[in-house]
Amino acid sequence: MKKNSLNKDEILSLKKVIAETFEKQNKIFNFPFKVLINSSVLPTTKPAQVLFTVPKRNFKLAVDRNRIRRRIKEAYRKNKHALYQYLDVNNLQLAIIIIYIGKEDMSYSEIEKKIILSLQKIIPLLEESTKNKS
Repeated sequence: MKKNSLNKDEILSLKKVIAETFEKQNKIFNFPFKVLINSSVLPTTKPAQVLFTVPKRNFKLAVDRNRIRRRIKEAYRKNKHALYQYLDVNNLQLAIIIIYIGKEDMSYSEIEKKIILSLQKIIPLLEESTKNKS
């Protein structure tokens, strides 16, 4: 049985790595998400670290931002295994920033579908970038 958890080690918190991820041009748009990825060495043994953001500009109330952030975290936590498997096989580490750019609140089921699509788009992007480096 797979362990569905999101440990503290899997949360991106180093300011240096966050800044590098924002500077890189590896972006995936899948409305209502903008996903920034950076293949780098992370200070953890986990294959990926992730940061979730919901802009205050779009949702003024903290309770609304927190509700959306919790839904995104849950969807990511339940569906990260395919990405982790790919990263483990290829011995990669990844910094991921997931930004909610929508203007309206979405249900959990809609968010989960979009997160799954976004995570599925990361693997081809990584394969393309490794081909370009070779």
